[in-house]
Amino acid sequence: MKPSKENLIRKASMRSPSKIEADRDFATLMELYKVKIDKTQLVVPFGPVFTDISDKGIRVFLDERLKESCKELPKYSNLLSPASISLTPEQFKRFIMATRSFLMTIFKDHLIIPQFKLFETEILFLFESCKLDDSGEVYEAVPHLKKIDKNLWQLGFCSIEGQVYLTHSDNLEPFPLMAISKLFLYALAIDLLGFEVVHAYVGLHTTRKSLFAKECVPATSRSFKKPVNPATECGAIVLCSLLYNVALKDLSLPAKYDYVHSYIKEMAGVGHIGTDKSIFMSMMDNNLEYISLCYYLESCKALKWPHDITKDLEFYLHVCSFEANIESLSIIGATIANDGVNPFTLKRVIKEGHCRYLYNYMTLFSSGAASALWVRKVGLPVAFGESGCCLVILPGVMAYSFISPNLNKLGFSSRAYKYIKNMCNLYDLHPFECLKKEEEKKDVCPYSCSMFKVVGDGDFFLLFSLIQIGMKPCAKNQLDQTILHFAAATGNLKFVEFILLLCPYLLLKKDVLGNSASKVAAFFGHKDVSAFLDAREEGRRHSQNMFRGISSNVGVPT
Repeated sequence: MKPSKENLIRKASMRSPSKIEADRDFATLMELYKVKIDKTQLVVPFGPVFTDISDKGIRVFLDERLKESCKELPKYSNLLSPASISLTPEQFKRFIMATRSFLMTIFKDHLIIPQFKLFETEILFLFESCKLDDSGEVYEAVPHLKKIDKNLWQLGFCSIEGQVYLTHSDNLEPFPLMAISKLFLYALAIDLLGFEVVHAYVGLHTTRKSLFAKECVPATSRSFKKPVNPATECGAIVLCSLLYNVALKDLSLPAKYDYVHSYIKEMAGVGHIGTDKSIFMSMMDNNLEYISLCYYLESCKALKWPHDITKDLEFYLHVCSFEANIESLSIIGATIANDGVNPFTLKRVIKEGHCRYLYNYMTLFSSGAASALWVRKVGLPVAFGESGCCLVILPGVMAYSFISPNLNKLGFSSRAYKYIKNMCNLYDLHPFECLKKEEEKKDVCPYSCSMFKVVGDGDFFLLFSLIQIGMKPCAKNQLDQTILHFAAATGNLKFVEFILLLCPYLLLKKDVLGNSASKVAAFFGHKDVSAFLDAREEGRRHSQNMFRGISSNVGVPT
């Protein structure tokens, strides 16, 4: 019996909106890629599909998120040239539907870095411009580092949505992480023990001395001294001892080592994480400076738990000898930039909210005495290793990794430092960089709020117009900075007053490093703006106390 017209309409209306949308997406892609062999047969060449996905920075056969789609390809497809693969319409539909949501995000160019091919060109231009810089020397305290080629210069990039670019994808040189490993020890310690427990034994102070300096915070109400911050060698040894003897005390020595290795491996995802035994032995043979630091910590009573300092030091040097390459290090950076979620496995590795502590560590502590210079010049979270490796992060967007063994006088990789400075001159990346004209700057992130640029230009009327058409003055950038932070950084007192008239509660907002707008103004030397904001905050506090019935004269002698 032939179905009636009413039954066909009813059946069509029962299709879910998601099914209709899926069919529409497939029809659009089919129309784009199909090829007619003859009057009756259609095929979809996989080559153009592969190229379009790859041009967005997504690696088809290596990306875990496309694993289910790749299963729908003909057997052994990953061993063949993509151009040699042809799909029937049914195979192509299964390929699309397996991971439709992610694939449509790619095809519609809705990833966080749009026009990725152009972005690759700009990366390569900056990379080649730094290649001729042969200044600096290889780190000499670890003799085995001299085996690394002085001309080695590689770069890796990974966004929080898994867009990857590697300058030498077919020849990824492994390198020891060394000082960068301290960042992972800090992250693991906070995850296992909590921020308060960790910093009961390790300080939160910047230093103007070498990271190898014997420096502890003087005891006041405590019976012991503690290292100034977790990035110093003293701080890292205390962290390692805390993990070895407290957080992981129930595990055997091999299990403790595997636990830390697995933690870093989960951040790296598909990337390589190994161990360089020769670097470990070289550090053990030249460990007098480390032993000296251990005895200094003993004299300060900094290790308040049962411990064996020899085993603690051996464990620490093992962690420093972990090796990675630019691919794995950039993925680790993207995991941290993505608030602890690996962009490929989508697994949470670092506890929610803990990455802000890592940004603080990388910005204020990891460069030692040069941290203040780094904040002024670049301002992005960074970590350098003695082997010449470097990790720099733009929270909420992306991460870069570098390897070049020549270090400058500050301990930075010379080429990496030059690249990062040039990159910040090209893109709007410095947290307070808003004074250059629009045509002189590029914006790597398409979702940044235009109000920040308007504030940088000091345009009252345009800002007011943007707010009138619905833009909210409470918008934040990737570092939780508001337009009041930007206005304070420029030193425009009238604009600061104007913003506070529009949105007074912005006075209370702090960025990821805990800086208020007043602190930002003071940092950039705008004393009048800082004093004005402090006075406004004091006035607000006084008004709240009066409203609650608390006299402002309490505790003041008459």
